[in-house]
Amino acid sequence: MNAIGKIFQTLIGHFLLFAQGLILTPIVIKVSGAETYGKYILIASYLGIMFGISSFGIGIYAKRRLPICDLPNERAKLFFPQFTFQLAMISCLSIASMFSFKLAINKGWLNLQDFMIILILFYLVSYTLYSQTTDYFRYTHKVWVFNLATVGQPYLFIGIALAIFFMTDKLNPNTLVLSSSIASLLVSIPLIRYLYKEIGFSFRLPNITELIAELKVGFPSVLTYLVDTILVGGDRYIIAAILSVRDVGIYAPAYAIGSLIILIPKVFGVVLPPLLFRYVDLNDFNSAKNLISCVIRLYLLVSIPYVVGSWVLGERILSLYTTAEIAEKAWPVIPIVATGMIFYGLILINSNILYLKLQLKSLFSINAVAAVLNIVLNIVFLKIIPDVVIAAIVTLLSYLSGYLLLLKQIRSEQINSAVNLKWLFCLLLASAMMGIAGFWVSNNLGQEGFSAIILGIFVGVCVYLVILYIFRLASVEFRYITKWLHIHK
Repeated sequence: MNAIGKIFQTLIGHFLLFAQGLILTPIVIKVSGAETYGKYILIASYLGIMFGISSFGIGIYAKRRLPICDLPNERAKLFFPQFTFQLAMISCLSIASMFSFKLAINKGWLNLQDFMIILILFYLVSYTLYSQTTDYFRYTHKVWVFNLATVGQPYLFIGIALAIFFMTDKLNPNTLVLSSSIASLLVSIPLIRYLYKEIGFSFRLPNITELIAELKVGFPSVLTYLVDTILVGGDRYIIAAILSVRDVGIYAPAYAIGSLIILIPKVFGVVLPPLLFRYVDLNDFNSAKNLISCVIRLYLLVSIPYVVGSWVLGERILSLYTTAEIAEKAWPVIPIVATGMIFYGLILINSNILYLKLQLKSLFSINAVAAVLNIVLNIVFLKIIPDVVIAAIVTLLSYLSGYLLLLKQIRSEQINSAVNLKWLFCLLLASAMMGIAGFWVSNNLGQEGFSAIILGIFVGVCVYLVILYIFRLASVEFRYITKWLHIHK
């Protein structure tokens, strides 16, 4: 598959994974309410953290060496020791979590009396099997198997959850976690069989000396994961502690819509590093700088009008997506979070400059400062003003602070690229004109509900594209993309 195909495949895969959450959210909220959805979000986030730390960084060598290893025996030696280690660790963490949940529920610290804690073990073990097997095919160049599994699992999860709902008339955290666990297990079974045909199947304990050496290299990545998780999702737990679980269910869908734009820099995060590494290895720093500049401008060309559009249509979209009550309370979260995602996206794009220099400690420090700021400000201001919109404002401030710290760190780098302020002003003006057109159309042509949203988006986008064309705001990017597609076709 050529570079263009990989980009589009990556984009489609990321979109389908993100869309799964967008599909599930309104179903749970409209069937079971915001509080049930909030409980599920908290449980799912916790399970995600446990899985994320369960490897303790073991497996990084396997991921590096599997792509260049063709012999089945050598692949087995790389894969199974880290597989056995993570499976053992996830089992221990599951049992510890079960006891912790039981204690917290009995003490009244967690309002999850109806949650079946045995599902923690079932979910984490089944998801580990799913993740390990999909990773094997990812790093052995069987991309189609990896993509089919990673896209199939979440939609199988939705199908099982809906089937259980139609049979039992229940859709709660138990049925959702159970459905996700079954989906992971059903996907992993054929993958394990496929893996067995290639390299067999066995449990192998890692060599202690090699284990310690790999821990030293891989454990920092676990710390980075924890910091990123706190930065992106830590506010849910603070909202639950200071406000209520129901407020989590109100906040989360608005946050999801506002953060939709982050798909673009995440896709760039997959395809951009290899290109930058190649340019830098060839000492072609000018091409590397132009590439980063083009990617930043492309992201701003989409993300800034997205923010404007979310101010204009955010309440209508959230009301249609969830309920009128949730929309009334939480719709400002959408544009505020979307603004924060501009800075978060720029962090993701510009952080590649630090990766090129292997300045991972600097990147960790920047994210750690932003994460601590997120926690502290949420605790302070949510107690003063008990409103989920405050959490969105804190998210914006946290990402802005992280971006400013990153700019300070990379300002002297050779491939760092600043945005032209005149171009940025024209882009803001074009986005404002788009917003005015969309607002007028959606409010003055007698349309309501979904039709008003679609009409507002259509007219707004048309106005925006016409302004871009007249003032040539995307001409540089268009030429760059055309040239790049011609080279890589």
